[in-house]
Amino acid sequence: MTISSARPAALTRYARATDASATRLEHEAHRLAGILSHFAARCTEYRVSATDGLAGRLSVAARDQASLAAWTVEVARAFTAADTRAAAAATLRAQVIRWMRDHRVHMSLPAGLGPLIELVRRRPELAGEVWNGIALMLDYHLAEIERVMQMYGPAWTSQIPALIATMGPSLALMGMLAGGTVVASDATRWMAQPITSPADVFELAHSSVWGLMYRPVDEGRMRSITARLDRIHLAVCGTLGTCSHPRPPEFAEPLRDPARGILDVPLEAMYDPGTVRHRGADGRLYISPQALMYGEHSLIGSYSGEQVRLARVGAHEYAFGISGLDVANAQGPNNFYAVALTSQGNASSENRYFAYVREQLLGHLERLPEGSTLHLAGHSMGGGMVMLALNDPEVQRRLRDGNFTVGSVTTFGAVRPNRPRVNDVPPETPSTLAGPLFADTVVNHYVDTDDALALNVGAGHDPRRFANVHLLDDRDIDDPRVAHLSYDTSSYRGLPAAAQVLPFAIDPAYHEVYAPIPPARPPAPSPCGN
Repeated sequence: MTISSARPAALTRYARATDASATRLEHEAHRLAGILSHFAARCTEYRVSATDGLAGRLSVAARDQASLAAWTVEVARAFTAADTRAAAAATLRAQVIRWMRDHRVHMSLPAGLGPLIELVRRRPELAGEVWNGIALMLDYHLAEIERVMQMYGPAWTSQIPALIATMGPSLALMGMLAGGTVVASDATRWMAQPITSPADVFELAHSSVWGLMYRPVDEGRMRSITARLDRIHLAVCGTLGTCSHPRPPEFAEPLRDPARGILDVPLEAMYDPGTVRHRGADGRLYISPQALMYGEHSLIGSYSGEQVRLARVGAHEYAFGISGLDVANAQGPNNFYAVALTSQGNASSENRYFAYVREQLLGHLERLPEGSTLHLAGHSMGGGMVMLALNDPEVQRRLRDGNFTVGSVTTFGAVRPNRPRVNDVPPETPSTLAGPLFADTVVNHYVDTDDALALNVGAGHDPRRFANVHLLDDRDIDDPRVAHLSYDTSSYRGLPAAAQVLPFAIDPAYHEVYAPIPPARPPAPSPCGN
């Protein structure tokens, strides 16, 4: 059955050609970088500014082409699935519509749950249809909120009662559909989980929703929803006080050495003494993983402009910390849309947070001595950024050319990119440089068993598929949001001994914390015009 005029086979051929072109372009960018380097060394009488960053821009274009190819493949697959399964999908949708009509769900919520649960249990594939239906309704409601905000401007809040009245029945239906689908889809877990109080029922339902709602939702729909959330958040952040998230004055980190960009952050402020597991005979500190997120001066922070932090941890060792989503910083690049793009492995210029992280990482590498050992750590989307960055062709070339060693990668509740070229360090489909760069890298992915965001967004953290996944389980049912933000207080003592401490030690004699790299300034207008 055909329901579209698209030609998936032609789209797939286009994607293959585009991907091949991107590969050739990336190769030529690398070759051009070598030629320009030789040219710059030979031509010293005059500076030719037009060649500055030319190879890098060509490399960015190659990555954008590769992302376009990957997106086109997904579109082709979606059309193929729609065409080949249209009849089945139409039947499933008809069943849902018929069930909704027969049971008058808008009039009788309890009566409708039983038949829906039974229907989904008999037809598990129906769950995906339900979740995408819920996502479609949510997207529609967010679009309506945007429309009202644009129409009424600052006075839009006067329309909130009307919005509630209009959306109320639909929101109730969404909640009912989600509840029934959760119980039906997660029935095995519900039967196995001990229930000792009504609160356990609530927490189990809550965690099941988080655990089930992400994977079935179409990637394009998720991008649309998150983009709308960010626009709405940006419009109301002035009222909420969440436009930016600056470091509070009481936790200020003034410059101690402006010439070198060194901040005044004491050792015990960055690494809380309570997280030190033991001190070596050489004076180095061996600390628990939670130390990287503990306190207001931790390596993985969240304040505006500090999403990428760099500290010196040894004579020739440096550690990077990358933060994740910040709902208190509507103007920042680490927003909901960036989470959706990162989970989908999108490292193109569309992903503003990746562009920011990459700029900071490359900028810091310029200030570090060649031959240094690097340790990278990230929380949530920051963990995904570590994977995207270390699999970025330009970053890999800079690491190779600077003879840098990637000593370790540590992530906490990472949003793992759902593409085999970027889903780990090294990834399932590694680049040519990945092998030698990461041959001796120690990798640890820490994931709370109740952290449904990390477990279900993107590629997830199935230990049967991915190595070095350490599951933290306190045997309680925790709120997934709390679990996702509690890696600074989680217990790591139940893990293998090697995973209970960080794979690098802190030498107090070399402790330094570096200020962020200033953002790149826009190019000056050309005197010759456009």
